Amino acid sequence: MVVDFGNGFDKVIREASSVLGKPIDKGKYEIIDRGMSHQPKNLPPRMVGIYTFYHEGKFMKMGKAGPNSNSRFLSQHYSPKSAQSTLAASILLDNRMQGKGY
Repeated sequence: MVVDFGNGFDKVIREASSVLGKPIDKGKYEIIDRGMSHQPKNLPPRMVGIYTFYHEGKFMKMGKAGPNSNSRFLSQHYSPKSAQSTLAASILLDNRMQGKGY
C-alpha cells in the first residue's frame, strides 16, 4: 500500500511552524518519499532531515537528523549493529515482524 504523505506533511509543517510563530515557507523544504526498500542518501550540506518509518498504518519511528548527525539519517536505523538501539534491531527482535521479508 502506497500512502502519499506529502500533502499531510505540508499541512503539519505549515500549521506547527505558524503556531510557534516561525512560519516555514514551502520553498525552504522538500518532502521526499523514498518508499519501501530503498537506499538512504546523504543529507545535502547544512540541511536538516526529518525521517519517518511507516508500516501498516502506523509510524514506527520519526526523528530528526541535522548536519552533525548525518550518520543517523544515512545508516544508523538501517543496520541492526550500527548503534546500541536501532529500528532495524528492534524489528528483527519483534516476533510480529518475522516473515515480512521486505
